[in-house]
Amino acid sequence: MFKARQKRVSLLVACLTALCAMFFAFVGIFSVPTTTASAATTTIVFQLGANGSASHNDGTEKTSYSETKDGYTLSLTGGSKMYTGARDAKGNSCIKLGTSSAAGKFSFTVPSDVTSVIIAVGKYKANTSKVTIGGKTTTLTKSSNDGAYDEITVDTTSTKTVSLTTASGGYRAMVNTITFVVESGDCTCENATSVTQDATCTEPGSITTTCPDCGNVKTETIPATGHSNTEETITEATCAAVGEKELTCTICGNVETVELPKINHDYQDGFCTGCNAPQPLEATLTFDDTAKRTAFSTSQQVWEENGITLTNNKGSSTNNVADYSNPARFYKGSNITIEYPNMVKIDFNCSGSDYSSIPGATKNGNVVTIVLSESTDNYTITLSDGQVRLNSLTVYAEQPKPATKIDSASLSIGSDLSMNYYISNATESMVLYATFNGETFDLEGAQDGDRLKYTLTGITPKEMCDNISVVLMDGETVIAKQENYSIKTYAQNKLDASDSSEELKQLLVDLLYYGAESQKYYNAKINVETNEETLATSGIENLTPSTAMPTDEDNAFSLVNSEAKEYPVYFKGANVEFGDVNKIIVKLSAYDENVTLTVNGEEVELNSATYKTEDILATGFATEYTFVLSYDGNVMQTLTYSVNSYAVRMQNNDEMGELAIALYRYGASAIAYKNA
Repeated sequence: MFKARQKRVSLLVACLTALCAMFFAFVGIFSVPTTTASAATTTIVFQLGANGSASHNDGTEKTSYSETKDGYTLSLTGGSKMYTGARDAKGNSCIKLGTSSAAGKFSFTVPSDVTSVIIAVGKYKANTSKVTIGGKTTTLTKSSNDGAYDEITVDTTSTKTVSLTTASGGYRAMVNTITFVVESGDCTCENATSVTQDATCTEPGSITTTCPDCGNVKTETIPATGHSNTEETITEATCAAVGEKELTCTICGNVETVELPKINHDYQDGFCTGCNAPQPLEATLTFDDTAKRTAFSTSQQVWEENGITLTNNKGSSTNNVADYSNPARFYKGSNITIEYPNMVKIDFNCSGSDYSSIPGATKNGNVVTIVLSESTDNYTITLSDGQVRLNSLTVYAEQPKPATKIDSASLSIGSDLSMNYYISNATESMVLYATFNGETFDLEGAQDGDRLKYTLTGITPKEMCDNISVVLMDGETVIAKQENYSIKTYAQNKLDASDSSEELKQLLVDLLYYGAESQKYYNAKINVETNEETLATSGIENLTPSTAMPTDEDNAFSLVNSEAKEYPVYFKGANVEFGDVNKIIVKLSAYDENVTLTVNGEEVELNSATYKTEDILATGFATEYTFVLSYDGNVMQTLTYSVNSYAVRMQNNDEMGELAIALYRYGASAIAYKNA
């Protein structure tokens, strides 16, 4: 029973096997035949000898060796210290070259169709090994202890003879294989097809031609296209710092950052217009005329020309100062002192190459250069040996840099009050520190013509009397300073100046009165430094404010639908904010997402039931602002208002009246000055 079942199982297996064979044969009729792509080249590998037991064998010394494979013959000739039949520690056959004290070598010539050879060569055991092929020496990294070999490729397209020699410092090496690389010939069959792999910006492409008849595969390389870049300058280069630009490829999007070199200095009046660096001065003393010697004896000679003074003092127990004019001779032990203002470099133009005794110098032909660590008016060297013969010497010096100073200060009247400080001969590394009302601010300079301008902003009207002290620093070094200056000081100086226009004087007077009224209103009349009551107007003679007064003609206030309190939202009030700037404030009865507000036709963003305009200039106090308040798209109210509207409404107020009038006059004078 069991045997019969076993037969049936065997028969079933046999049937299934037959069906599978038929199926795969049937499928094979319709499958696309695959071709394993051969390389564009053919390789013939010569295994040097025969593999054996897994232990080192040094082989037998021979002077020649020959091996034939696939119609090609490798013939090693001129062998010296060449041991054939060697094996590495893994049993791979090799040729051993060299001994512990003598180099080994061989050479061979390849057929004309061999375009390159690959030599697999490794260290003998773990010893240092070096080989020289075609004049190039390579230190091997892989070891015959591990059965591993470096592969060295030699181009034989033009030179057909290859010589290999072990080099000193590592005489022994193991050569495992030598491979001939032969280019495949072009296919002449009609059924060859080509596949193109496009090149990219950075990767080469290829055209691979495959013949299904003869199996030939030929691959041609398409060079990488390179990036197609657009340029964008990120930072302009200056004479003081390198710049930067970005190259962006329009094809692949690759972004590359490239450094832009510094530009040349633009010297005018002795200094660079870009970085204020002094233009180097240059002067030469030529030893061509004894008339240039202002002193001469056996122990000293003094030469003078073009502002340079050279003094040569004889050293003790050395040769006397020689009576030569061109070249001048300076002996061992001599002390040479060169005098010239602000020297930074000296070139000695020698006669011949006898200048080794000039210490601390760099040499370029017959010119010896000393670069000084810092500028100096005199420099002394002592010759160490021999003699120096000089045809001339050239000194390079820095221009004396003009003093950096705070030239002037000015007041900017815009949306706020700002003090400006103008500093000549400053560099951008300098920072102006301004101390004001107990706080210190670091101000960065901005180019303003040929000076740097530093600005302290945000001064309020009530702070016109408060002193500002500034100090200009470069790192830890104090460059210049000014103490106890204020807007009041500036205004007083301008009022006293004969070249100030009447419009400017009236503006400054009304500004001071505006400051004084602000001090009164905010109870800021006490000077924090002197603890005395000081107003912006006190102590200045002949101050007369303008007579302008706010009238109904200045009152732009109007409210359309003033009785709209039954609406979902309405205007609760309008006011003016005082501080370092002026703004109109409007207050709404409510705020939610359905409320919208436009100001002079532009919708503004609301974050609460209070809205403030942008800063309003003094010249804009009469400017009318129209506020349209809507709810769910429906207009509720329209309000027209201005800073002058506020002045009209508040001029008779017991607390704010004088401030409102001063504000109005300040704005009127600002407009008059602007239009003058």
